[in-house]
Amino acid sequence: MGQTLHIFDSDEPDANLIGVVMFERDSRARITIIHIALHERCREIFEEEGLNITALVIKKLFSIFKLIKGVERVRIYYINKEVKIDAFQLNGNYHK
Repeated sequence: MGQTLHIFDSDEPDANLIGVVMFERDSRARITIIHIALHERCREIFEEEGLNITALVIKKLFSIFKLIKGVERVRIYYINKEVKIDAFQLNGNYHK
């Protein structure tokens, strides 16, 4: 059964919705990210400022998935790549 997470641009009460993540827990040990949809403004921010919002979203997703009991791996559907959740790291530089 698929699930969604909404992505906002801040933790403030008036935050703007900037995207949605669709995922499913295929097994006790694995979550598959099916789709990440981001507002076109995120692309503009990348082009103008070089800030990779997609990388930030993926990093946050992994930190959320680490909190779910039993989850050991995350698969990204589009690239058919599976990553051990404890081994996942993105460097701290999210600029191009």
